[in-house]
Amino acid sequence: MGTITAIVIDSNSYRLFVVGSTGPRLGRPEDAVDLMSRAWQQKADVVVVPVERFVPEFFVLRSLLAGEFTQKFVNYGVRLAILGDISAKTGERTALADFVHECNRGTSILFVPDVDTLLAKLSKL
Repeated sequence: MGTITAIVIDSNSYRLFVVGSTGPRLGRPEDAVDLMSRAWQQKADVVVVPVERFVPEFFVLRSLLAGEFTQKFVNYGVRLAILGDISAKTGERTALADFVHECNRGTSILFVPDVDTLLAKLSKL
């Protein structure tokens, strides 16, 4: 995958591995495993990825990329927060809007517009 620029933020009882907004595009299951590995090295329990980092096909559910990518996080018990505004994408695709809604009902995969919203959600878990 190459170099990942990230910062680690300690907040409440969570340690966030926040991936930078520029760099190689993500979407393959192998990218998920690589991110988790790097987060574990930092003892982080939440990986935060800006929407800009994903390949465009990630948000087209029939490509299966989102499902395969997020399933890796669920399987390994690591939380994933996808950070940013995806309202234009969910407005175009009903299935994506349903996927985001279902993810946000759980605790493993979260779609949030900003870090403050993420921290608020995490404080309630």
